[in-house]
Amino acid sequence: MKIFLPQIAQKTQISHRKGSEMGINRNRIIEIDRVDSTNSYAERLLKERKIPEGTIIWAQEQTAGKGQGNNVWLSEPSKNLTISMFLYPRFLPVDQQFILNKAVSLGVIDFVHTILPSGSCKIKWPNDIFYGSSKLGGILINHSISGNYFDISIIGIGINVNQIRFDPSIPHPVSIKQIINNETDMKNAINSLIMMLDHRYDQLKKGDLSLLDQEYKKNLLGFDEERRFRKDLDSFIGIIRDVDHFGRLIIETSDYKRLTFSHKEIEFLF
Repeated sequence: MKIFLPQIAQKTQISHRKGSEMGINRNRIIEIDRVDSTNSYAERLLKERKIPEGTIIWAQEQTAGKGQGNNVWLSEPSKNLTISMFLYPRFLPVDQQFILNKAVSLGVIDFVHTILPSGSCKIKWPNDIFYGSSKLGGILINHSISGNYFDISIIGIGINVNQIRFDPSIPHPVSIKQIINNETDMKNAINSLIMMLDHRYDQLKKGDLSLLDQEYKKNLLGFDEERRFRKDLDSFIGIIRDVDHFGRLIIETSDYKRLTFSHKEIEFLF
């Protein structure tokens, strides 16, 4: 099969490996040495040809990895998992898009708990992965929508694995190696991550929405705990009680009021 390579990918080597060859059902991996960001690369690749659902782009190095908003994801070459996954959740109404976020977040938290102790990491709303007060990973989902349903979703995931030195501008990063003081085999890691993502996506397709919702809250940082938050310039004590249908955070304040917040409207204070 001839593969189109965008100009931005430098020194690129691409390998397509059937899932059955790697112990992974359905998935193929497009492995590249260096790229600006896997999500951007994925978007360019889609303009050239149809990509099978479940295909993974795995970059050894990102030069301009994307986080939420204007944030960047900086990564040392061959040290971390920086991937994008193609999904076609056309069965999912647009107003239920946050349940896809829950499924992906749970897949990532399942993966990190194959290496780290169970329960040691949490999902910081809406989709960051934290170990204590330090960020271990993050997720960025880009959607293309047709009418009231999804056409394609590109799932960008970054997880700090073997990197131990970080740019000083990055607030409170941590890696798996820093936690366990040991190297993680990257091929085993990506195999495990893909299997965990597949499992959660299968649950979503089967309609196990209640289970995904319950497990998301179970793994949510600060859920049913008294924590401090900041809204604009004011801080307050509250308890995360729920995440609604649209992905908004519901916090109960000390005077028993329930407030609803969209992403970026509130800051979690550690």
